[in-house]
Amino acid sequence: MAAESCAVPRLPLWRAEKASKLEVAWFFDAMKGRVPGEGEAELAAREAAAQVAGWLAAIPTFYKGALALRFTPRLWPKVLVREFAEWTSLVVRLACARQESDKPRSIDVAEAEAARGLLVAIEARRDARERQRLRKHAEDHVTHAFRAYLRARGVGPSPLPVAARGAR
Repeated sequence: MAAESCAVPRLPLWRAEKASKLEVAWFFDAMKGRVPGEGEAELAAREAAAQVAGWLAAIPTFYKGALALRFTPRLWPKVLVREFAEWTSLVVRLACARQESDKPRSIDVAEAEAARGLLVAIEARRDARERQRLRKHAEDHVTHAFRAYLRARGVGPSPLPVAARGAR
């Protein structure tokens, strides 16, 4: 007699990777990076958000932050967006880390200063290698973050509501 399996269905790895990207993008964009309360979204969306939030909680904080910066919509000057596209928020944050300061300052102030520095460099056509390095660092960081998310998530089916799966 064959043993019966109660295991969760497994997706091929490439489908799980694709589902991971949809889940993370949906969570930070549609759900604003949080699990909505009762009455704020349909039950299926709240349950999916809770599942995605659980997987995100299982990965290192810096990876979760990288995904949040990559997928949370933000307004940036057009020049920065032309230069860095979807990586702009993460590039600006990485540029913040390179700034020296004698006094504590809010992340908003640090980001504004970093964005101004990047704008000046772009307009003066200088530091092209450094800008390229920042963009590559952002891309690599998100790639590693997705790998961590996929390890936490596994290859089971996506919890996203059907309507959300085709949204992107």
